[in-house]
Amino acid sequence: MSEKTRAMTNMIKLAIRRLVYKMQCLDGKIRLKIKSRFYKAAFIILLIASLLVEGHSQSLAGGFNPNASNSVYALATQTDGRIIAGGSFAQIVGQPRGGLARLNEDGSLDSSFPNLSIGGMISPAVLAIAIQPDGKIIIAGQFTTVAGQRKNRIARLNIDGTLDIGFNTDTNGTIHALAIQPDGKILLGGAFTEVNGQAKPYIARLNEDGSLDKSFTSNTDGTVYTITVHSDSTIFIGGAFNKVAEQRRSRLARLKPDGSLDVDFNPNADGDVLSIAVQSTGKILVGGNFNLIGGQNKSYLAQLKANGTVDPTFIASPNAMVKTLLTQPDGKLLIGGFFTLVNGQPRRYITRLNPDGTLDSSFPDVNVDGGPFTRISTLALQVDGKIILGGRFTQVSGQPRNNIARLSQDGKLN
Repeated sequence: MSEKTRAMTNMIKLAIRRLVYKMQCLDGKIRLKIKSRFYKAAFIILLIASLLVEGHSQSLAGGFNPNASNSVYALATQTDGRIIAGGSFAQIVGQPRGGLARLNEDGSLDSSFPNLSIGGMISPAVLAIAIQPDGKIIIAGQFTTVAGQRKNRIARLNIDGTLDIGFNTDTNGTIHALAIQPDGKILLGGAFTEVNGQAKPYIARLNEDGSLDKSFTSNTDGTVYTITVHSDSTIFIGGAFNKVAEQRRSRLARLKPDGSLDVDFNPNADGDVLSIAVQSTGKILVGGNFNLIGGQNKSYLAQLKANGTVDPTFIASPNAMVKTLLTQPDGKLLIGGFFTLVNGQPRRYITRLNPDGTLDSSFPDVNVDGGPFTRISTLALQVDGKIILGGRFTQVSGQPRNNIARLSQDGKLN
């Protein structure tokens, strides 16, 4: 309850007490004697006001507010509505949870999911989460221990959150991206150069059991930050690389389902690509830290046609880096990152766009805040269309929300 609300409530309660002439307890029932009919009416009005103020303060104090103690970098929703959150936090919902937690749909902590104490490094963090069709959970990032067991940058959990001891993959560097193919194979991208002791520069594919898929021979010459698998099993990768499979590909490439390079797709971005989303139309949305892509001046966000050329009808123009993209079922696009303006309008760190890149007028400036390092790093949709956002922030829409929050479909704080 705010100080203003608390003061108002106390004033109303004091007025009610002054109206009551006598209080008796007869036959187990509380009976109030009030000074006059006029005061009776005043009493009723004040009582209703008191209840409304109390209810208002409770609604502000309640809602979805897990309150993570540090950054949230990854989110995933399960089919039952529960939410997996990963990051660099040590606590969430007031309980110890080192880097990983499962939340109930209302934002309360799922106490059945153990504290796995992601660690082993100076700044351990879960950076990517993927949920398999069988419900098992793959986590990756920068860590070397999970639940006290040696797990180098990647681990798989059973549905109940316990370690899957049969999954023993490891890498020699940070994993930034995970994706699961329709056949169940697992793609990983990052800053590593070896997987399971084998040379696999920056991208690799695992079989379902975690063993290395040696048939996947693609590689890059720099960090892979994002991987997206299209419904036709083609693979889009983005990052800080300049070559893929020894061919020139600046920061963005498309691979065939077998991992070989699609030589017909070459948009050539001049800065890092951090997020990719493929629309139902086949067009490709690309977010990152670039100013030029496909030979066109398009800063931080662009839409490409299926052949890799820039779609000139998409007019979105954020003023800073786009870190995360999410396409809604209705075709509208959620974007999050470091920006404070989109299309010249205030849109602080998150907004929603229409399919043509214009601002969705029904989605307000959410007004995320948290100082100079504020950002939205990850987005997720719940089945009911509510939007979960994670990153580094302390306020959303003027209310305290530390590093994780939820919005209703209309963009209002939930």
